[in-house]
Amino acid sequence: MSTPIGHSLAGVSICFLTSTYLCPLQGRGLRRGWKSLLFCAIIACLPDIDFLPGIFVGNINYYHHKGTHSIFFALVMSLAVWAVARGKNRVKWGFLTFILILSHLAIDYITIDLGAPFGIPLLWPFSGKYFCFQNAFLPSTVRSASVASVFNAHNLRVILSELIIYLPLAIISYVVYRMVRKRSR
Repeated sequence: MSTPIGHSLAGVSICFLTSTYLCPLQGRGLRRGWKSLLFCAIIACLPDIDFLPGIFVGNINYYHHKGTHSIFFALVMSLAVWAVARGKNRVKWGFLTFILILSHLAIDYITIDLGAPFGIPLLWPFSGKYFCFQNAFLPSTVRSASVASVFNAHNLRVILSELIIYLPLAIISYVVYRMVRKRSR
């Protein structure tokens, strides 16, 4: 499992890379587009909301990697965003939501999974099968049932490796965004 830092940086990268077509940063600059960036970072982390019910039952992993890690969840959330969005960009916001949640699923799919259930239930609720990439290469966090177990030296190394991987991607995405924005003026 990746951390919210990795998922957020991936979401911000997607926001920059889709700014011309989906994410409404175009023509606004970062001062006015920060809400779009925040939206993308939060939605990219949304499937991990399944940790919250686990906190209340005393095991943060109890509900993790269940239905929120599925294509069905991505579709439902996309439709929900489409339904509440206003104006002519409703379809864009819905599609962006779908892409951001799929990015979360893709990252978790290629992350080494150290705890049961192994993999992610991509086809839930139509199938209970968990899908796991056999050659997963991204480092995974180590956690047990308690919230405090998340804070350890191994997970700090995972965060550092995510910064090494995703921060350059976010910076490159920002540079591309600036080049496209400059060209369109």
